[in-house]
Amino acid sequence: MRFQMEKLTENTVRDDNVLVYKSADISDADLLIRIYNSAFYDDFIRYGQCQAYGQSREEMEKSVKIFPKIIAYAQDKPVGVISYKAEGPGKYYIGCLAVVKEEQGCGIGTSLLNHFMSEHPDWNILTLVTPKDNERTIKFYTERFGFKIVGEEDDVQIAANVQLLTNNHDPYERRILPCRPILIKKGAWIGAGATILPGICVGAHAIVGAASVVTKDVPDYAVVVGNPARVVKMLDAEKFL
Repeated sequence: MRFQMEKLTENTVRDDNVLVYKSADISDADLLIRIYNSAFYDDFIRYGQCQAYGQSREEMEKSVKIFPKIIAYAQDKPVGVISYKAEGPGKYYIGCLAVVKEEQGCGIGTSLLNHFMSEHPDWNILTLVTPKDNERTIKFYTERFGFKIVGEEDDVQIAANVQLLTNNHDPYERRILPCRPILIKKGAWIGAGATILPGICVGAHAIVGAASVVTKDVPDYAVVVGNPARVVKMLDAEKFL
C-alpha cells in the first residue's frame, strides 16, 4: 500500500524525546543490520519475508549509498534509523523507518520523521510503502502525520505453478538468506510456470509469458517472454483507462 503526505503547517508532531542523530556511512553497516533485524523481526515472521531483515554487510553497504540513513541515539544507545531517497525537487521516498523492538511505542519513530523533515525543509511530498494489513503502521502514518493512501496493487492475475522467489543464498555467507520483496503492480498478468527472481518489480498491466524467467524489472504495459525474459511488445496504455 502506497502512502503520500504533502507539506502542511500541522505536519510536524510534538515529541519529547531527547535524541542525538548521526548520518550513517558504510562503516555503520553492522550496526544498521542489528537495528533492522531487531525492528523487523516480527514482520519477517509474519510475512515470511522482509526486505529490511537479514541483509548481508555487502547489501547494507550498497543500501547506504543508495538510500542515505540517519541513526538516532538515546544516551549513546542506537534506537532507530530512517532512510530516504530524493526523487526530484521537494520529493522524497521514505525507504525505511526502523525502531529497535524494545523502544517501539515510545515515540522514536515520531522523532525520526520530525528530524528528517526539519533537516530537509525543501520537502513538499513524502512517499512510502507498507503492507496493507499492517494496521498499527498505517494508523501511525495516517493518524499521527496525515499521510494519505494513494494506491494499492489490485487485479493481479497469477497462473498455475508460478514461482515468486524472494530470497537467495549469499554467495559468500551461504547460511544467510537475504530477502528482497517482489512487487507485482496493478493489473499485471503472470503466465503459468513463470519464475520471478528476488527484488523484481512487474509493472502495471504488464504480461509475463508462460515459463519465462524474469531477471530484470518489467516496465508498465510491457509483454515479456523467454529465459531471461525480454520485452517483445508494448501494450496500448490508453486501452486500460
